[in-house]
Amino acid sequence: MVLEPFDLDPVTCDFREAVDIHAIEQFKHDPRINELLRTGDTIGCFYVESPAMRMLLKKLEVTDYPTLVAASSIIRPGVAQSGMMREYILRHRDPERRKQAHPAMYKIMPDTYGVMVYQEDVIKVAHLYAGLTLAEADILRRGMSGKYRSREEFQRVKDRFFANCKAKRYPAHDVEEIWRQIESFAGYSFAKGHSASYAVESYQSLYLKAYHPLEFMVAVANNFGGFYHTEFYLHEARRGGAVIEAPCVNVSGELCTLSRQRRNEKWRMKNVECRTDAVFDPTTTWQTQSTDHGQSTHSIENPSLEILHSKFREAAIFLGLSNIKGMDSATVGRILHERRRNGAFTDLPDLLHRAPIPVEQARMLIRVGAFRFTGRSKPQLLWDLTLLHPGAKVVERGSDLFITKPPGTKLPALHHFDLSDAYDELELLGFPLCDPFLLVEDRSEDRMIRRSDDGNTGKTDAETEPVTRKTTTHKALPHILARDMLAHVGKRVSMLGYVVHVKPTKTGTGERMSFGSFIDRAGDFWDSTQFPSVEARYPFRGRGVYRLTGKVEMEFGHCSLGVEYLEKLPWRPDPRYGGT
Repeated sequence: MVLEPFDLDPVTCDFREAVDIHAIEQFKHDPRINELLRTGDTIGCFYVESPAMRMLLKKLEVTDYPTLVAASSIIRPGVAQSGMMREYILRHRDPERRKQAHPAMYKIMPDTYGVMVYQEDVIKVAHLYAGLTLAEADILRRGMSGKYRSREEFQRVKDRFFANCKAKRYPAHDVEEIWRQIESFAGYSFAKGHSASYAVESYQSLYLKAYHPLEFMVAVANNFGGFYHTEFYLHEARRGGAVIEAPCVNVSGELCTLSRQRRNEKWRMKNVECRTDAVFDPTTTWQTQSTDHGQSTHSIENPSLEILHSKFREAAIFLGLSNIKGMDSATVGRILHERRRNGAFTDLPDLLHRAPIPVEQARMLIRVGAFRFTGRSKPQLLWDLTLLHPGAKVVERGSDLFITKPPGTKLPALHHFDLSDAYDELELLGFPLCDPFLLVEDRSEDRMIRRSDDGNTGKTDAETEPVTRKTTTHKALPHILARDMLAHVGKRVSMLGYVVHVKPTKTGTGERMSFGSFIDRAGDFWDSTQFPSVEARYPFRGRGVYRLTGKVEMEFGHCSLGVEYLEKLPWRPDPRYGGT
């Protein structure tokens, strides 16, 4: 039996006992799990979450265990670089293509359409095709790793391979091609048992993501060891229906925690939904609010994208206190220990009295929003801290009989800028909790990308204005989302993307190129390719939001953007330091 998330009562049920991750045979035939594989919706899952692997899963349309086992091996550098990965995909998708396989190779490896995928295939081919003994074939396999390439023993086996093939009267070009395949991939491939065991662990992860997505993504985020930054595992949880909350001294643990209970009204805060169909308005003005006595919203003021927590959206993931950069483990332990012993903190003075912490640590807690339940704004809380805290030293509990309250100092109106919350989060968490596209200055509606007489398409109005070269086209390229790529195959478009990952690599001639993975304004993932000419002219400059222009390409049903031009969009200025 597969348990749904709502079948588990966290109060009366031990999750680890209720969820059986060892029902592998059942997982292999589960339609929900196989749909995750087919669509490449595998972020967070063991060995199948990288952009390259998700792309391969979609190209192969993986829906069964044997194909996943093969995919786990052909993603390895040797198979991919030798051209055999592409050939495997072609033969997998088109049965007619399999007829082009070498008859002897297809007979030796029918399950992989005559393509060498596993290390054992080297032994099979050397033994069954070239007539080497099994011992000689294994010397050949081990020799391909490079460690034994100079050994006389390996050279003798190689000579024997060619001599045997010549004695069997095999065509020389066939022998040369088979040797090329052996040599190119044997040292960079998996044994079939290795791939099979990896696929089993992948299915276990996929089961957890399919049936317990929020619990699973919280566990992955707390593991600190996945392919992606914590931000993108939390993004997956947001796509699954959770609201991501900043750390809170009354709710957060050491690490991220999932709460499915209806939260106290004081915890409620606006949160920008990344997965939305709302139209992004680049002219939206950042609002400021006087929070002299009001509660901080701790969010970006953009009515088109904001949502409010409701009874239908009760799953919240609270970031842990240890997720705050620079937060000392002793401070975290002191706060959690005191909260467990004597209950929640009522306000900042209560915490400073019960769990005295250094002033810099308290300041970080305020800036990250950990005291938003008090209803006081960050500027007010920072003033309170200045008036209350004795300084660099930490006063031990019990030095005062009563909790000290801040004096009633008359202060000017203290303005809380919502945009500044995002910059505090970038500094203290490493990423904003709001939609990152709201943080950039993008005048894409006013800046048209044009095609000039020489075919250059990487210029905007502002860049081409001073140039006297005549423009032949004045039509702006459409800005599309990932979901629109299929309808624009072969067309030139522009796309906005928040960088998830950039993988640099080299072509066969040694030139640098790269592959990019992004999130669009709707929260969906999409991929790009930067060939050497583009990589040299328009290199990536760190994390952030980029505008990329190019042609939508499709291969084996997977769409990506062949980039011709890209630019990083600047962040909006922080209003605390002179910006508006």
